[in-house]
Amino acid sequence: MITIISAISQNKVIWFDNKIPWKSSEDIEKFREIITWKIVVMWRKTFESLKNYFPENNWHPLALKNIVLSTTLQNIPWIEIYKTPKDILEKYKNNDLFIIWWSQIYKEFLSFSDEIDLTIIPWNYDWDSFFPDFENDFRLVWETKWKSKNIVFQKWVRNQ
Repeated sequence: MITIISAISQNKVIWFDNKIPWKSSEDIEKFREIITWKIVVMWRKTFESLKNYFPENNWHPLALKNIVLSTTLQNIPWIEIYKTPKDILEKYKNNDLFIIWWSQIYKEFLSFSDEIDLTIIPWNYDWDSFFPDFENDFRLVWETKWKSKNIVFQKWVRNQ
């Protein structure tokens, strides 16, 4: 099973200049809840940006395994580095994977994904990175407000 995890604004913004354009402790809390003890796949730029959100010694132990898609990174002790999505999918074909943060990695893995977990932030932003269109291939199976009245959590599954 491959699950994409993202927080998006109402107009599908996810990122700008290596930063999330909003501050939401609920979003971070929900993200940590989902990835704890999971195999997490991220883009190199995501990996490099995580220092903006989590101290190095605090975020990485949450995941069972951290995989980075990169053609430039080499030999970082607590992560596995792969050059292509195909390499990751072949190695982890019998495992659940959770794809996190960055529009490029979402585009790379969307066609392989079974589910999408979205946190909807109730504002619009004018930024540079957007979540890809997916609604034609997935259906919304549930939606709930999460702790605050404004933030919505959604689960989408691939159409059969």
